[in-house]
Amino acid sequence: MRGIKARPLLPPLLHSFTPLLKIINKPPLTIAELKKSFLFELTSSEKVMKQAREQLLKNAVSVLSRHHSLLTLSYSSTIIDVLTNLPKKMSIYVLESRPAREGVRTAKILAESTNHEITIITDAAAAMIMPVDVVISGADSILQDGSVMNKTGTFTLGIIAKEFDTSFYVIAESNKYNIQSHFGLKIEVEDQDPAEILPEKHSKIRAINRYFAVSYTHLRA
Repeated sequence: MRGIKARPLLPPLLHSFTPLLKIINKPPLTIAELKKSFLFELTSSEKVMKQAREQLLKNAVSVLSRHHSLLTLSYSSTIIDVLTNLPKKMSIYVLESRPAREGVRTAKILAESTNHEITIITDAAAAMIMPVDVVISGADSILQDGSVMNKTGTFTLGIIAKEFDTSFYVIAESNKYNIQSHFGLKIEVEDQDPAEILPEKHSKIRAINRYFAVSYTHLRA
């Protein structure tokens, strides 16, 4: 089977077509009915997604509120919403997340919008600040077997968490589930500009720059 290039926004985009697919399966007879049906399905879908988001935040805050320190990486609006809603001050460590350094963006947002103690560290220094109470991550895509497609470094962070016997939670909404993984399609991760890693070209050095990677399920307890 042909592979699918891994794009962060692909799963949510596919889920956004659900209201339209429902109408296609049972099409209305008139334009007025089509418009009414589409608005109804769209409103219902948005309501369900809002309720799911609220429940996710409630569950995540309930779990994380038991802890005093955590480690995360990269940028996730879901993770930021959860950490912003935590009722008590925490020590939060954020991996820089090279080469795009999305972790720096996360650290700045949390520093400006919360009272948490924020520390930014390089990706390679993750083990240095262990143990923390808990490690958390968002997800750009969740595959059928439970594997998570996320910023490169998530898999390494999972290995470190396991080594220190630290709980690792992936916090993501259901629309991150990759429908295509049901069909056994290979996930191909796009290579980014190698100059971000090796600005000066070298005839004997190959630079691989991939923003996303799969964190495999064998790390699960």
